[in-house]
Amino acid sequence: MMNVSGWKRWMCGMIGIGLLAGLTIAGDSPVNSRWVNAPVKMDGALDDWPAEFVLINKKLGIDMSFMNDGDDLYILMVFNNPKSLSNFDKTGMKLWISRPGKKEKKYGVWFHQKNMTAEEMINRLEKAQGPLPEDQKSQLLKRGTFQGVFGDFVDKKQNEVDLTPMGGVYKPMVFRQGGDKQTHIFEMRIPIQMKEFLFGTPSGSDSFLEVGLEWGGMTKEMKADMMRRRMEMASRVSEGASTFEAGGDDSDSAPVVGDRQIPFKKGAQKFEISVKLNLAENK
Repeated sequence: MMNVSGWKRWMCGMIGIGLLAGLTIAGDSPVNSRWVNAPVKMDGALDDWPAEFVLINKKLGIDMSFMNDGDDLYILMVFNNPKSLSNFDKTGMKLWISRPGKKEKKYGVWFHQKNMTAEEMINRLEKAQGPLPEDQKSQLLKRGTFQGVFGDFVDKKQNEVDLTPMGGVYKPMVFRQGGDKQTHIFEMRIPIQMKEFLFGTPSGSDSFLEVGLEWGGMTKEMKADMMRRRMEMASRVSEGASTFEAGGDDSDSAPVVGDRQIPFKKGAQKFEISVKLNLAENK
């Protein structure tokens, strides 16, 4: 038996357990990227990719391939099991890039659904390719808003940051989706020649990168909303009650309040993949 304040502390702990649910896939063996002499067409299709996947996870139904040139890393993810997508549409996908042996989440790329005003879109395009002609700006302004999956550089706290391109030219990230109801295709292009990623032209031992991908789970906003709703529910059912009963295990079962139960559901599953990637060289 526990009193009301003790129950609320227990409830917060159970929220934490639900939010931590996830699955990590770590690859100890290096995965090889392939060199490309021309930019890969980003269209959510498999036409520009080799037939063989270099990373296959049968349990999750995810197949992956990697290609690169001297400036960009191209990643292909094929989801054959829609359940493995989790709630990607709400959380997006984060990619963390670091040197060999440094599986750190210092700087990365966050692909996520985003609404942008015409002015924000113009600023993004001009940052990548210089001033736009006035007639093109006018056409963009007429559209008003833009919605899609856009990529932003972020730090470990998920704050958007500006990274420094080694060659002085900014290139935007690209994300494209394809497939059908059963098979979902993700294509990503990430500029890797960034000062903050702490590596230069791939060569020798520096050709290995630690690439971490994560999606699903709960966003900060979703966590805060879940906490608020559960606390409100606890306050409502606790009115007039002085004792609560709960199971002694770590399950996510509902606590008993008199003859009532508060249903608790775990958050969406979070997935993480860690890849030791051997970048290809131009030979």
